[in-house]
Amino acid sequence: MVLPPAATRPLQQSLVLVAFPSAAGGNGPTPVPLFISADAEQVGLPASPPDWLQLSLPHAIAPGLCRVGCTASDNPRHARRSRLAFTVQGRAWEVEFTQQPGLLLQTEQIRVLNTPLTVDMAVLVTWVASLINDIEVPPIQVLVTVLAVLALVAIGLIVALQRHLFVNVPEPRPLSTDSVGQPVVVFPGVNLHGELPLKDIAAEDQTIALQTVKAIYWLLRQVH
Repeated sequence: MVLPPAATRPLQQSLVLVAFPSAAGGNGPTPVPLFISADAEQVGLPASPPDWLQLSLPHAIAPGLCRVGCTASDNPRHARRSRLAFTVQGRAWEVEFTQQPGLLLQTEQIRVLNTPLTVDMAVLVTWVASLINDIEVPPIQVLVTVLAVLALVAIGLIVALQRHLFVNVPEPRPLSTDSVGQPVVVFPGVNLHGELPLKDIAAEDQTIALQTVKAIYWLLRQVH
């Protein structure tokens, strides 16, 4: 008995999507094309795709060839997977969609924001606090403390400005504000859940600002 030839798949078996489509910039993420060897009217979309995946209507490219645009939302967590059945000329064909995980990137971002005060700044703050404590006149001590706080703010602004002066240094913004369940510790006793990172400010600027706040906190803690 002669067996009939196996049907050729009219579309690919799997499709991989990046973790952060919005990072491409522009007016929004560019849909990833899923090419199907059939006319657009011969293609039926899956009945219930997952909420993180949007599928456009089939768009004809040429006779016997069409395209479906696949757009995923940003994924700051583990990898996402979904198997969806497309109907092509009356027959169902499954495609496995996989979106890459963004968890490692988000975890590293929160780790950087939670970086303790750098050693050189901690030494500077301790030295300035010891000088202030040696002042025996309270009004003068308060005045010097205020000047020291302003000086720390100025140092933070200068460091941030220097980064912006280097044209070739990238200033990426956070790809997601998801803190993956970890709080950002500004200083002991003040933990922010969901307020940081900010989406519209460069990640490096937020790190510099947090380091400045921590320096001011430890200065005031040591002044007595």
